[in-house]
Amino acid sequence: MYRVIGENVYQKFISIEDKEGILSAVSDWRLDGAGPRVDTFDGILDTWLKQNDDVLAKIDPLIEPIWVDGSKPITQGVYLKSNDTFIGFDRSRFRVGYILDNEIVCMVPEYRGSNYFVESSILGLKTIFNTFEGNAIHSRIPIDKSSSSVPTTTKESDVQDTKLDRIEPVTYKSTIYTREEFLSWIEKPENESIKNAPYEYIWNYTE
Repeated sequence: MYRVIGENVYQKFISIEDKEGILSAVSDWRLDGAGPRVDTFDGILDTWLKQNDDVLAKIDPLIEPIWVDGSKPITQGVYLKSNDTFIGFDRSRFRVGYILDNEIVCMVPEYRGSNYFVESSILGLKTIFNTFEGNAIHSRIPIDKSSSSVPTTTKESDVQDTKLDRIEPVTYKSTIYTREEFLSWIEKPENESIKNAPYEYIWNYTE
């Protein structure tokens, strides 16, 4: 199984052991605290794990390193390097054409507001644009909820939609962030520490 490893966190496909962490990450999705029911989520988690397996079965990193059928999303976890604690997850779809559709990012509440989200996001950008030489990331970001300084979240967009599935409606902006934009951003002098921060992609991680 692959790992993307940074200074403080790493990323990999989720496992069944991450169930409680995932539930914690979405526990305050609604203001009334009505998160997913545990019995209902069991089936959802089984689907997510199977989707990961289906995508993994199609990946040959020596030929076409991950750009596969976009109908199959993947769910990737974020973990602390120090003790392997699960701290968040994201769901995305890889599309032929070298495009990543990022659908959702959720962090466990006690790990929000730290640098872990930013570090994990930068690892993702380096993986897509440097390791896999992707063309673009399509993302939907809450315009009033995100305080991150990651370039994908700070990019302006006129394409917005409001979701009414929560007690408090949430308005998202849809952005397309390209490889050229990322390479320009990371080469700026003020981003030198980000460019040189620890980063390692290991396809067959065995430790």
